[in-house]
Amino acid sequence: MIPAIEKKRIPDIVKFEAKQQIPFPLEEVVWDFQRLSDKQEVIGGFAMETEIGLFAMKRDIISRHLAHYQGVKSEVHLVQMAPLALANYATYELLKKRGGDGPGEEGGELPPGKKKRCVVILDIGTEGSNLLITDGAKVIWQRPVPLGGNNFTRVLTKEMKLTFAKAEHLKRHAAK
Repeated sequence: MIPAIEKKRIPDIVKFEAKQQIPFPLEEVVWDFQRLSDKQEVIGGFAMETEIGLFAMKRDIISRHLAHYQGVKSEVHLVQMAPLALANYATYELLKKRGGDGPGEEGGELPPGKKKRCVVILDIGTEGSNLLITDGAKVIWQRPVPLGGNNFTRVLTKEMKLTFAKAEHLKRHAAK
């Protein structure tokens, strides 16, 4: 949350904060920011209490991932961090938010008595996972979780004395 500031100075204050908050020199990262709430009160040209999300990825990590696509001559137009991609998926696909200024599914205010729809997403990867809670207008909570599918497979190998391949098969077909 940044305090009241002239709306046109928001990028400057965010760059200052980026230098303070990102634990690497800005030359080593690709970074950007996004306003986290649709509602922004502007009084006399001043934005009041604007919530900003600051996102950064190390350039070398991006280059390593993009190398796979460059090797097969495939053009990449956009790279998103997993939590931000999940938030966009929830906002524009699950909650079908199309614009507007408020928390309603199609923008605008909620009718009296109607509750705000929220989505909880758990994206489980092989070595890590991401948890996201959003209402489509705001990311309510987001955390990386340092556990993934391979952690569960390793526990199965140890507890049931299985090979990794057999434990993976059991994990994937447990319902059967």
